[in-house]
Amino acid sequence: MPISFPPRTTLLLTGLLLLASVHTLSACRSDDGADSSSGVVPVAQAAYAGDATCATCHNDLFSSYKRSGMGQSVSLFDPETAPEQFDNARVYDPKRDLHYEPFVRGDTLYQREFRLDASGETVYERTHAVKWVIGSGHATRSYLMTSNGHVTEMPLTWYVEREIWDLSPGYTQINQRFSRPTNQACITCHNALPDYSEFTEAHYDAMPTGISCERCHGPASEHVEAHLEGLAASDPGIGVVNPHDLDRGRQLAVCQQCHLAGTTVWMEGEGPDTFRPGQKLSDNRVVYASREQIEDPQSFGIASHAERLSRSACFDQTQMTCTTCHDPATPRPISPFPRTRPSPRPN
Repeated sequence: MPISFPPRTTLLLTGLLLLASVHTLSACRSDDGADSSSGVVPVAQAAYAGDATCATCHNDLFSSYKRSGMGQSVSLFDPETAPEQFDNARVYDPKRDLHYEPFVRGDTLYQREFRLDASGETVYERTHAVKWVIGSGHATRSYLMTSNGHVTEMPLTWYVEREIWDLSPGYTQINQRFSRPTNQACITCHNALPDYSEFTEAHYDAMPTGISCERCHGPASEHVEAHLEGLAASDPGIGVVNPHDLDRGRQLAVCQQCHLAGTTVWMEGEGPDTFRPGQKLSDNRVVYASREQIEDPQSFGIASHAERLSRSACFDQTQMTCTTCHDPATPRPISPFPRTRPSPRPN
């Protein structure tokens, strides 16, 4: 007996089947030459050394990188350098009949949620402190809070170009208030690899601040060991990946591990934290894009930079990669904004 599906399900399955061929093509294009001898395959057994270790020998590069967007992808809130403004900062969600307000008390940023009755009196409120800022500040700054190690996203985001507070991305459709989980895939792309608690949702024993050097250069323990043992005189880059030495497909994969949006299907034994620079992306995952994302140039996903690039004439006619135009290690200044704060709230 043939299996029947509701019309909406049939349409969805048909779309995914059609898109499988589209994104298989995209993956093939991004893996051009990936099997050539120029591809540098990472050492599978190498361990992560950590940014502090990298800084001991590469302090100038490290200091510059930590001022870049990637280096500041997750940070602690600093009221002295924060670009947020607080005039007219109240945001209203009509679907939930909830008001939100950000404010600073001391060195800490807070978000307050409250509801008003017909006379304007507050009938409900809750307030939570920001633990981490997520986003470099070039486009947005969203905020994370923690409760017993569980990390969740907060309702308000500062939109840099528009210079306004508004509901966080996705919250106009579904306002999850202070309980939206930040899962492993989310944090892994926005940050260095966190100390994720297995078999949990959004629970971390430790949280780094900023995408680490090794996300693009691979685990560096063997690189460090070779230098300490004096084995790197003829090859200073031994045991670590320089993306410029990779073939085009593997260069692009370093960026695509986070800048290719869609529905991800992991290869067996793979996950958000297992990709290593030097691999082909297809060894780690398959990514399916929505029909709208493929066909409508105005509807690219929030991190569809790789898909945009692959559809450009420049990409077709040259051997360009992402870093032809974008140097991820070079700081780009964030325009300063005049900041005003509301009066401190009583304790």
